[in-house]
Amino acid sequence: MSIKVWFLAMFGAGLVAVSPAAISAAPAATDVIRVDGCVASPARPEASYMGPFTKMILQPGLPAMALVDFVNASSVSIDTVEFGLVADGKLLAVVRDQGSFAPNARIMHAYGIADSAVPPAGSSAECVPLRVRYADGTTWMNPTMPAH
Repeated sequence: MSIKVWFLAMFGAGLVAVSPAAISAAPAATDVIRVDGCVASPARPEASYMGPFTKMILQPGLPAMALVDFVNASSVSIDTVEFGLVADGKLLAVVRDQGSFAPNARIMHAYGIADSAVPPAGSSAECVPLRVRYADGTTWMNPTMPAH
């Protein structure tokens, strides 16, 4: 399922701040999390229009979102992962996902972000794994963190 298809059914989960955690030496980001899709979508205002049979239809607005399609590429279950939305080498937003992500599990989630965190049109955005906490309590941190 593509990120464009599931975008229509998803709503933001909220912007989350980064919290400090114990960090251990670990493999490269691609050995921990594989990001298969990343889209930053600006907020869309509420709209209304005339539907069939002259009935007014209200289309609710959508908040600004970061949509991430990722896979747990490690051999251990993950319970928390933090992604950075990066454009032009700068970190624009940080989002956190908590759950139980088994090895090789595909996860496609949408996260609410600030309107100011959506990169300008034409710039290439990417979602970079910043920090992972495994189910066994160990933590991995990206050794090549993007600039703030």
